[in-house]
Amino acid sequence: MLPSAVRRVAGVRELSINYDTLLLDQFGVLHDGRRAYPHALEATRRLAEAGKRLIVLSNSGRRAAETLAKLEQLGFCGAWFSGAVTSGETTHAALMARCDPLFARLGRRCLHFDWAERGAVGLDPALGLEAVQRVEEAEFLLAHGVETCSGQAVSLQGVKELLEQAARQALPLIIANPDVVTVDTTALVPMPGQLGLWYSAMAGAGEVVLMGKPSRCIYDAALAMGRPGRTLAVGDSLAHDIMGALGAGVDSLFISSGIHAGDLSPYSSAALERLASEHCSGGLPTFVAEHFEW
Repeated sequence: MLPSAVRRVAGVRELSINYDTLLLDQFGVLHDGRRAYPHALEATRRLAEAGKRLIVLSNSGRRAAETLAKLEQLGFCGAWFSGAVTSGETTHAALMARCDPLFARLGRRCLHFDWAERGAVGLDPALGLEAVQRVEEAEFLLAHGVETCSGQAVSLQGVKELLEQAARQALPLIIANPDVVTVDTTALVPMPGQLGLWYSAMAGAGEVVLMGKPSRCIYDAALAMGRPGRTLAVGDSLAHDIMGALGAGVDSLFISSGIHAGDLSPYSSAALERLASEHCSGGLPTFVAEHFEW
């Protein structure tokens, strides 16, 4: 059974009095990739009206401004949010600054994995990067998506074959979206984090760098935007949202209807404990709710 410190709650209303800042995941919490959850719209509005500082904390490979713009398109009011921190934003900042020793030696020619049907992220010209077509020409790999490689359509099997070639050169792989899967309406679709799992298992592969949750870098950026007081991280991924919150030392609210819904239907404490042992080294959330609702 779950320890008594892990409490199942109906919504965030009973928690809101204890927290000043909430770090909100997107997919599976606020929306399903195409439509906002009505209960999430109400919860976000009420939290904002209560004076809570709401920061979107997302493993999206897209920049923060684009992320907030999409939320507005889905019906959320931009004024409800104090800002957004995305893995795409942290990736862009690291590639611009080149302060980290690994980023400083990356070079400029990359094999760039991106989206097609989901909308290409692209390479900001300010980064001074060149997307090359052949692994032999690349100095590193950069993954924003899984549908194209340097502008050319590619299958998941094709991506895996390119990674196998890259492993023979020990090229580093920068993952601008560490999610392995994400919610798309009622389906789960592969994400760039899957490339990281494949590449890490290949003999001779270079370093894999995750630029979002659960890495501490994205939490540090989000917490720097907050104000003194208690912080609650809300998410549906045990491996990313809950593991990341544990590493950052903040409380967490796990949404059980997201990517783990199939494993938690019907919900039980034992099922959650089993999943936690598989996905986040046994670490458990502070609270559990079926949906992000008021």
